Amino acid sequence: MRRVRIWLENWEWECCGEPFSLGSEVVWGLIPMGDELRSWLATPLGADAVTAITHYETHHADGDDVEPTPTRGRVDSIDAVYWKLAPHRGGDPRVLYPIASTGALESREHADGWEPETDGGPSFGGYIVELAPLRQAWRRFGRLRQSPRMSSDCRARVMPYSFQPSERRRRPAVPPRQQRR
Repeated sequence: MRRVRIWLENWEWECCGEPFSLGSEVVWGLIPMGDELRSWLATPLGADAVTAITHYETHHADGDDVEPTPTRGRVDSIDAVYWKLAPHRGGDPRVLYPIASTGALESREHADGWEPETDGGPSFGGYIVELAPLRQAWRRFGRLRQSPRMSSDCRARVMPYSFQPSERRRRPAVPPRQQRR
């Protein structure tokens, strides 16, 4: 699978996102970008910047009953997205929308959903992240993939990096005699 550029919405990442950095391996629920979201983002960012975005990440069910596809990958770039906000003319002054052509990208090495803002300055809108998808762990190990006792359906359900520690490595439930005092 080729690299993907992903839109991470600020409110969703502040709510439920885990911090990540350049080079981090992540598993995100991705949905292909739809025309409505692409058009909405093109207002502040411009069509050229939005054309390269292929997916958006979500932790929540979509109203269109589109299930996110869990995708494991390595973070190759992080851009914090800022834009200016204002109410629509004649609309509710408490509801703010991005102003056309005010979007700006700032490169980051680390992201946690909380970006600095200044009063009267641009507001943080989200992140654009480039992700290099990684093959699932079960595909990397030829022995597991070629096992005649495992069906392809069973292999597909093996979670990356999941294993049971051996009995020898488990910590005893009762501490050694010296530590009980």
